[in-house]
Amino acid sequence: ETAEVQNVVQAIQSIRTKMFDELPQRAGMNSTRIAEVLNLRRSLPPLASVAHVHTLLNAPTQVEREIVQLVQAGRIRRLIVPGRGNDAAGLGDCLVLAEDWEDMVRGSIVLGEEVKGRFPASGVSLKD
Repeated sequence: ETAEVQNVVQAIQSIRTKMFDELPQRAGMNSTRIAEVLNLRRSLPPLASVAHVHTLLNAPTQVEREIVQLVQAGRIRRLIVPGRGNDAAGLGDCLVLAEDWEDMVRGSIVLGEEVKGRFPASGVSLKD
């Protein structure tokens, strides 16, 4: 069964919210392991593969046009993750909502303030 979504933004949100099932009450893991799993889930970047979005919407040309428009408008970012997938719509081609990306950058404890400052508050490209 596919999610009932009407556009790319809804597809990304649906993918992110339905990515994992709830852990069962009797998961066969101790509390430490359950905490590790939940922390790992929380630490994953808010990405959705383009292939997954295409699967939910099933209109390739329309989806690609909408992705280009959303990227140009600064609403989403398109990222290529090296080593993942092997074609244009493979797992290596990912989308992230701009506000999720900015929250992730601002909340990072690894990135320095200088690096964080290189990401614009809105828009699609980094400063040189």
